[in-house]
Amino acid sequence: MGQVGSFIIRKANRFNAENRAHKIISQEKPKAAPKYEQTLRDMERVLKVNPSILEEIGNKNTALDERLKQVYVTSEDKIIIPSSKSDSDTKNLPLNRSASDDYEFGHLEPETVKPGYCSLRQAVKFISDHQTTPQEWTAERISQDYQIKKETVDDILKHFRTFKVFLPDKNAKTKEKLLMDPDTAKNKFLLEQEEKKENPPKSS
Repeated sequence: MGQVGSFIIRKANRFNAENRAHKIISQEKPKAAPKYEQTLRDMERVLKVNPSILEEIGNKNTALDERLKQVYVTSEDKIIIPSSKSDSDTKNLPLNRSASDDYEFGHLEPETVKPGYCSLRQAVKFISDHQTTPQEWTAERISQDYQIKKETVDDILKHFRTFKVFLPDKNAKTKEKLLMDPDTAKNKFLLEQEEKKENPPKSS
């Protein structure tokens, strides 16, 4: 029964719908929607206070129009013109494209060392000096020269040593070379190479 009733109501609402729509569209002025009673009372009160308000609303106010012409906005922002270059043209590229050399100690050494710290090169140097001449390179001198706490220097000299190779006495010359600290051995090797260049062996 419900479906039958809704079917009848739907047909009745759609009856002659096209003609009714044309009739409403062909009207010269559409009818305004009905206003609330409170709105009508407010309009009556305003008309009593100012009966000519409807004419003032419909007419152009010359004074207000002139004031509006004097109002303008000046922008002080700079106009940014987008660059036509692509991102690939402006991308920062490395200035040095050459392959980096291998570091002696396996990492980049710092240019400056803060007081209280030492670089790996400095540590190897004073450990080697202390092992070679402990009377000269004492913990106190190392602490003063490298600006490190004496307790820290004592711990370093206690727990770290440079590499040593012990050989029989018959190879005393080779043993002497291997027991040298790295810097001394390097300098001696360079001197030997220079001597060989200055005094090349005579060919028989």
